[in-house]
Amino acid sequence: MHTIAQTRPAEGKGVCDSLSRPAIADWVEGMIGELSRQLPAEEMAVLKSQANALNEATPTCKMLAPDPTKPTIVRDQDGLADLAAKVAVAAELTVDLETQGLDPHRGQIVGVGLAVGESTFYIPTSHRFETDGALRPGQLPLIDVMAALRLQEKSLIGHNAKYETKWLSYHGGVKCHFTWDTMIAARLLRSDLPADLKDLAVRELDVPDWGLSKAELKRIQLLPIEMVAAYCAKDCWYTTMLYRRQQACLV
Repeated sequence: MHTIAQTRPAEGKGVCDSLSRPAIADWVEGMIGELSRQLPAEEMAVLKSQANALNEATPTCKMLAPDPTKPTIVRDQDGLADLAAKVAVAAELTVDLETQGLDPHRGQIVGVGLAVGESTFYIPTSHRFETDGALRPGQLPLIDVMAALRLQEKSLIGHNAKYETKWLSYHGGVKCHFTWDTMIAARLLRSDLPADLKDLAVRELDVPDWGLSKAELKRIQLLPIEMVAAYCAKDCWYTTMLYRRQQACLV
C-alpha cells in the first residue's frame, strides 16, 4: 500500500497546503495501479481522469474557517470588555451555564458560556482546586460578568431556558428574557422523540456525543477550566445551530 508522509499544516495555512500536489498525484497513481485489477473499467477511467486533474487544475483550496466549537476563554477584565462589545451588537445570543448542582439555592455558577454570532466564549467564575477547594486563578467574579454583559437587555436563546433563568436571577441578580428555547421547539416539532440537548443535536445535526460523564458532571466545579470550556462551548454552538434549523421549520 502506498502511503504519504503526513505533515502538520503550517500556522495559518489551509489543509491543501499540508501535502504537495505532486506527492498526492504520485500516491493516486500508485493506488490506481493497485486497484486496476479490482475495479470495473468505468470506475478506473474516472480515477485516472481525477489523477490527471491533480496535475493540471489550479488549486482553489481556501483556509479552513475557525472552529466555532473551540471557545475563547475570557479570564480578565480586558477580555470581558471585548466580549461585552460583541454581545451588545449581537443579533443571536445563546447562553448556557455550568453549575455546581441543580439547585440554585445550594449551588454556584461555575462558568458562563455564550455563542455570539459565529464564535463561542466561556467565562470561568467559580472553578476550584480539588485538593483544597481554593479558587483557580484566571477567573472573573460573576457580579462583574453580569454587569458587563447586561444579558437582561438582550433576547436570548437557550435549551431548557428556565434553568438558566432561575440561576441568573438568584446568583446574577438579573431577569433575563429567553425568546427561543430549543427544547420546547423540539417537543413541538417531534413530541415522540427525546428533546434533551445531546440526543437532539446528535439526531438533528449529526454530531458526535460530546457530553461529560455523570461522575464528571457531579464534580464539574473541580474539573480543569479548559475541559469545561470545551464542553460548554459545544452546548452553546449546537443550541445555536438547532435554533437556526428550528426557525426554518416553525417561523
